[in-house]
Amino acid sequence: MRVRDYAEEISGFGWVQLSPAGTVAGEYRGGKATGPWMQDFLDTGPEDAGDEYACELHWYEDSKIRFHFSHFLIMDPRRRSCFKEPPHACASVDAAGAAPGMREEL
Repeated sequence: MRVRDYAEEISGFGWVQLSPAGTVAGEYRGGKATGPWMQDFLDTGPEDAGDEYACELHWYEDSKIRFHFSHFLIMDPRRRSCFKEPPHACASVDAAGAAPGMREEL
C-alpha cells in the first residue's frame, strides 16, 4: 500500500512530492487518532519497500498545512512547494508556490 492509498483509507488529506534532493516531502492532515496511524505507517514503510527504505519525520511547530486539497495528492515534482525550514527549504519561498496553470488546492 502506498502513502496516498493509506491516507485516503484513514480519511486524511494532504500531499507528497519528490524533492530535487531525491527525498519525499509532504504534509498530512487528519483526525487526532489518524496522525499516529500515519506516523506508524511511515515509520514501517510500504510492504514492498525493502531494505533501502528509510523515513525521517519532521514535525513543524506551525501546524498550518501549506496546501489545501480535498484528497491526498502526489504533486508534480516541478511544482515549487518549499518549506521555510530545513530539510525541505528553498533559498526563497514565494507565496504562490506553483508554476502557472498548476494550481490545484482549494
